[in-house]
Amino acid sequence: LFCFFFSIILFYISLFFFFFFFFFKQKTAYEMLRSLVGSEMCIRDREELSDFVELVKDRPIDVRFIEFMPFGGNKWKKDVFVPFTEMIEVIEKDHPTLVPISTEPNDTARSYKCEGYKGTVSFITSMSKAFCSSCNRLRITADGNLKVCLFGNTEQNLRDRIREGMTDVELAEVVQAAVLRKKAAHAGMDNLANMENRPMILIGG
Repeated sequence: LFCFFFSIILFYISLFFFFFFFFFKQKTAYEMLRSLVGSEMCIRDREELSDFVELVKDRPIDVRFIEFMPFGGNKWKKDVFVPFTEMIEVIEKDHPTLVPISTEPNDTARSYKCEGYKGTVSFITSMSKAFCSSCNRLRITADGNLKVCLFGNTEQNLRDRIREGMTDVELAEVVQAAVLRKKAAHAGMDNLANMENRPMILIGG
């Protein structure tokens, strides 16, 4: 009988600490874990760069590396940001024949090729070497808003205008006006990190 009651008491004590941890300490534990994983991921990403380059040795594909970009909800931190130039330096240690190749004027990626490799590797350098002046990308979000800049928080609601009966000519004028108001460059990663913008999953690619 004593063992039975003792087991019940232990059960409720364990239950108490379980809920205490998850309801009161969850945020702290999450932040600690994320901080640890973030630093390890930064190191591991560097180590895996050359492995990804090897994928294009016998395959006519283009592997793209995207610089870590600050968006709402992605916990962007400058200390885990790996710039394009650093990625190149890491890759060149194992692939000294890596050289840049020509790209189209409005391409958003800088492309490279290793001698004898069938494929290419490219780098989207949105933060360290922005390409705003040649970017011709427009985005329409899932809820019908037009974004002329991925990092801009100004949007034009096309969905409601269409529902209200706006003609194609009038819509084209709205789009043109938005494009003409586009800024020459984004605000820079330090400023973007403190600006309100949609999470990437709500913008779409």
